[in-house]
Amino acid sequence: MLYTNEANPQVIVTVDSLPALCVSLACDYTYINPTGIITGQSVSGNTVTVDGTSLPTDNITDIIAGTDCTVISISDT
Repeated sequence: MLYTNEANPQVIVTVDSLPALCVSLACDYTYINPTGIITGQSVSGNTVTVDGTSLPTDNITDIIAGTDCTVISISDT
């Protein structure tokens, strides 16, 4: 295994055995440490509740089965 001291390693992507071209020729990604954990979920009628710890509270988009959902309330848990 090779090791490089890079924050943005390069990725080579293929689709159907053809090389994919990345936007602006920058096929890199950044390592991040996950902060939130989903610990459970429940459904009651049309209400879905997701429980967890350190969940994000801004820029949230909920989509279930391809349908945009309305967020009624939100917290980091």
